[in-house]
Amino acid sequence: MSRRTPSITRCVLAGALCLAPLVCAGGPAPLSGGILGEVKGGTGIAQMGATVSLYNRYDQLIRRALTNEQGKFAFDSLAPDLYSIRVTLASFVPAFRRNIAVTAGSESLLQINLATVLSTVELVSSSASRGTLMSDDWKWVLRSS
Repeated sequence: MSRRTPSITRCVLAGALCLAPLVCAGGPAPLSGGILGEVKGGTGIAQMGATVSLYNRYDQLIRRALTNEQGKFAFDSLAPDLYSIRVTLASFVPAFRRNIAVTAGSESLLQINLATVLSTVELVSSSASRGTLMSDDWKWVLRSS
């Protein structure tokens, strides 16, 4: 009986070593998402230097960014949750948006229009990033077949 136990142990270890590359080959699924955006003025001109503040669901400041020369900003590696955005720039009314959902492997694209009377934040798209396993188009194809 004692001779049989080491041979079983060797077989189990050999099997585990053979299967290890198959398990690791797929790579880990993305555990974070992101929020991207573009800030423009009332005339459609990109606004450089706007302060973009990111808040969590408890209205605590998480991150802050400045827009670049194209008026773009990005917050990446965000844990899946609900976030809020506040955009401020001198001589414009601040823009604010609540309940921006971030899911694992997705990116939310925002279009911010600053104005002197009414500023707006529009959620343009919330799409899966390149690291996700299956796009919505493929899911639709599989469902309809």
